[in-house]
Amino acid sequence: MNAIFANPVALTVLPPLAAGLLLGLLAWVTSGNRVTMAIGWSLGVLFVYWLLEGVPPLPPIAAKQKLGYVFALGGFEALVCAAMPWNRVALLILALLAVVWLGWSKLGDLANAELIMLAVLVALWLPSTTLIWQRAMQSDSAEPQSERPFILPAALLTIAIGGSIISASGLFLGMAQMLGAIAAMLGGALLVSYAALLVRARGLYLLPDGADVAVSAAILAGLVMTTLLAPSASQAALVVLSLGAILVAVVAAQRLPSALPDIPVLRPILAGAIIAIPAIASSLIAVLTGTSPFA
Repeated sequence: MNAIFANPVALTVLPPLAAGLLLGLLAWVTSGNRVTMAIGWSLGVLFVYWLLEGVPPLPPIAAKQKLGYVFALGGFEALVCAAMPWNRVALLILALLAVVWLGWSKLGDLANAELIMLAVLVALWLPSTTLIWQRAMQSDSAEPQSERPFILPAALLTIAIGGSIISASGLFLGMAQMLGAIAAMLGGALLVSYAALLVRARGLYLLPDGADVAVSAAILAGLVMTTLLAPSASQAALVVLSLGAILVAVVAAQRLPSALPDIPVLRPILAGAIIAIPAIASSLIAVLTGTSPFA
């Protein structure tokens, strides 16, 4: 056990993966109850923060200390969204507040205006992507397709992986770990969902209304931190990741069901490959234009 906590890679992957497996099982036994899953994912992202950063002081001073409270605020909003039919514009408001709070030290310098604008755009694109996929999952259909429960978790998973690679290539290793751990947690839950598809011919709704807010807020805050504070993060890669994700969501939300073969066990995998295109493209840009963290 000590070896796991001493190894940064194992620490980033194994405990979050185990937490994701537990969240997948929770979705299985509760049939994806909104309030239960909102609580579960809120605790999951807080667990990731605690695992990597510990308990933040109050009041927080450094941006990474503030990040823990952004995660907690996202968890609170997740519970509200799960319990009440709240307008999703609240997530956009949270995104802008996160930019202001996390980037407070840079707001007064006009030289940072371009960086602040990019952070605002990144913060707005991710909630919009989440909303598009959430609406697509809830759309009426006489025959719900097998890939539908996987789409939103897969989209957030690929965005988190892309953000982690951009952070690493931008020499912001702490945020690369944070986003990578969130991706591992989503990956564990998706494994359970795919097992459910094989066993009972339908996947699990891992991120019902509310739960998606907790995960989106955590990834959003990580991307904002990378945009504002990474020493050399690729701005082009951040634009491709964020804008590409929303463009894929707009197009694929309508066309994806008819474009996939009628083989239930393959549809989620192929859908995930399509959804991952922006993350793959942005990761390549980041690696080719950024700095190797191992140099």
